[in-house]
Amino acid sequence: MADVNHTLTTLQDVNYILNNEPTAIGFTLSEIDPCTADKTILVGTIEPGVNYKLPIKVDGRYSVKLELLDTESTIIINHYVKLQLSTIESIFSVTCDCGCGCADCTDLNLDIYKALLATRNKIDTLKYLSSPKYDSFFQKVHKGISCLIEPQIYCDITTESVTGVSQYNSQLTKDLISLDYLIMYFADLRDVSDLDEIAYINDKYQSESILCCINSSGVNIKEIQDIVNSTTTTTLCPVCPEYTTTACPTTTTTTTEEVTTTEDPVTTTTTEDPVTTTTSTSTTTTTSTTTSTTTTTTAAPDDCELVGTADEV
Repeated sequence: MADVNHTLTTLQDVNYILNNEPTAIGFTLSEIDPCTADKTILVGTIEPGVNYKLPIKVDGRYSVKLELLDTESTIIINHYVKLQLSTIESIFSVTCDCGCGCADCTDLNLDIYKALLATRNKIDTLKYLSSPKYDSFFQKVHKGISCLIEPQIYCDITTESVTGVSQYNSQLTKDLISLDYLIMYFADLRDVSDLDEIAYINDKYQSESILCCINSSGVNIKEIQDIVNSTTTTTLCPVCPEYTTTACPTTTTTTTEEVTTTEDPVTTTTTEDPVTTTTSTSTTTTTSTTTSTTTTTTAAPDDCELVGTADEV
């Protein structure tokens, strides 16, 4: 059976179906329920040349059946915008909890552990529900960044084998969260040329803040961007800035230490028979001052900027 001639587009997370047929086509929009029967939401028609906006507002998996005489097509739409927004908010929380990576976060308390676990669960759920949208990008990038992950894992295994204690590597978890964020972000920017759509994606992903924090953690953002875009020979990312951060505020601490040295009294006696003469008695005190200066570079989220220019589209 031939397909109904149509075009499906998604702009700012809203789905549209353009009728390319010379006559009206019928459609049935349904929500796919994996546990029960599908639920029909709307039945209607789309006139020739009309770009119809699908009324999908709730997260879920949907099917759109298009019909024209004896011709039929079925479209599957994975719509999980609220889950994605919640996931991005959680990613911001765990990657930027250290003020763009400059604060001391070596102590992993229970709240941070819960936040990392919850964020990891959201990402894995989003990856599963969005499949196959990001599948090829995850596979390609994860193959290309093994050098970032493997040393940390081997170090943890070695430590465990020596000490007999398994330790939780929060930094590795953060790195993996950052990588998954970058993959989805750059994948969503692929093939996008509309400036409004680019602005929408950047705003949704909170890219100005999160990219700063990820960059401060040491993850090579440009490398991930190149791997995602290398799936094709064309230039796919219309906005390709170089990501850097501004210099972190500098705090200088000066410590002064006084050292006092006291020499024992010295008495010089000269004996000349038959006269004994005491020539001098003196006490010498020397005080030296040592000054050490320690310069610490720190940064806070408000002090970070996304530096770069967008290529002309």
